[in-house]
Amino acid sequence: MVIIGSHNSWTFLTPKKWWMKLISFTAKCQDLNISSQYNLGVRCFDLRIRFNNDYSLIVAHGIIEYDITSE
Repeated sequence: MVIIGSHNSWTFLTPKKWWMKLISFTAKCQDLNISSQYNLGVRCFDLRIRFNNDYSLIVAHGIIEYDITSE
């Protein structure tokens, strides 16, 4: 059985800051949102997160942080 995976699954989101948009091509692997990826058969997601100093959740890949409200 083969499990289809998605690399950098949240990179379809918009970067939070203007300068992050300039370099987002270095991390962007997805154009489809999570639901669309799932509907195409993806079952393993690469969900990169970290916590801010105040323990709030950040969706990020390297130095690029994504706006989770932009979906």
